[in-house]
Amino acid sequence: MAKGIAIILVVYGHCLRGLLSANIVPPDSGLVLTDYVIYTFHMPVFFFISGLFFAGSRDKPAGSFWLGRLRMIVYPYFLWSLVQGTIQVALSGSSAVNATVGADRLLEILWVPISPFWFLYALFFCNVLAYVLAMLRTDMLAAGAFIAFVALHFAGAGVVGDIAYGFFYFTLGMLARERIWLTLLPVSRMATGALCALFLLAAVGAYYAGIPERLPVLAAILGIAAMLALCARLEQSKSFEGLCGLLALLGQFSMSIYVLHILVLGFVRTVLLRFMGIDDPAILIPTATVAAIAIPVLIQMAAIRLHLNDLLGLPSSVKIKSIRRQAVNS
Repeated sequence: MAKGIAIILVVYGHCLRGLLSANIVPPDSGLVLTDYVIYTFHMPVFFFISGLFFAGSRDKPAGSFWLGRLRMIVYPYFLWSLVQGTIQVALSGSSAVNATVGADRLLEILWVPISPFWFLYALFFCNVLAYVLAMLRTDMLAAGAFIAFVALHFAGAGVVGDIAYGFFYFTLGMLARERIWLTLLPVSRMATGALCALFLLAAVGAYYAGIPERLPVLAAILGIAAMLALCARLEQSKSFEGLCGLLALLGQFSMSIYVLHILVLGFVRTVLLRFMGIDDPAILIPTATVAAIAIPVLIQMAAIRLHLNDLLGLPSSVKIKSIRRQAVNS
């Protein structure tokens, strides 16, 4: 469920930022605050969850572990970077994209990821670092990752800084599993609400203090804890069974949504703006966000049906029977 919520926030954030870049949403809009709050914690959630489950993957034979990383991270990274990059090059200079992209950009994905694929790039190296440094104590690893993250951020280290940023939250996930921290999450409605309020207070305070969105570490940790606690509360309530089923399903499809949503957002925005004359953000944002979630899900469902999901770099763990079961529960 946490991945389902996080991927919705990813799509919304990229939709909003695209409209800000195109000057459709003014820079002084109150929506900018929602963008900041989301970006303090939504990517840390993904790294944290990956770190949480890293130990189970690491215990597999080395060949199986690395083959899994290549299949689930490296292959989708290169495939969809090339697909999106090629489309951006072809459309460069048109109103469908916000920036001009040269063909040489496709060669640079080896060392400079195309947005939003920096996450897959950083996630792979998080796995490499965690695997290679497995002999170190996890708390020492997390402390070192934090120092590297902060130092590289101020050094403007680019993709290396992205890796350090992700690795810090990845190691926090490893540490949370090792120390069984998730058992400390609040279970009551009041305590969960207080945790969510505390996160918002920290994030909004950091925004008005002018702190760069990656540096409010306290807000990020509170955001991760609040999201996990909220998911636990929702699962305990029969009133939210349908919502829980939907969010769990979106979590299963998070890879397809992640690699396809930028293309869908660009397409939907072009159709609404150029062919339908709709430039109201109140219509553009929800319409494009819902489409950029639903269309990748439908594409992956079709890929599973046609046994093309591995070829398309989409996780084979998502099965049609599971999809039907989630749909019935919803």
